[in-house]
Amino acid sequence: MEPLIKSENYNFTFYKKMLEKIKQCKDALCPDNKEANQVLYLSLDAWAVTFYLHIFISYVVSVN
Repeated sequence: MEPLIKSENYNFTFYKKMLEKIKQCKDALCPDNKEANQVLYLSLDAWAVTFYLHIFISYVVSVN
């Protein structure tokens, strides 16, 4: 997803919806394992926070 984010033509709503849908997925190898699914969710959640910070910083820099 990095090449998509670094593009200047990104759509914030699209990425937000995509991340939320991915976070609701289950681990394909262990769909009933709560720990595996929680690790997947938390890793994507951490990535989402990084993404939102990138968007915010880009906005602040472009305004100033």
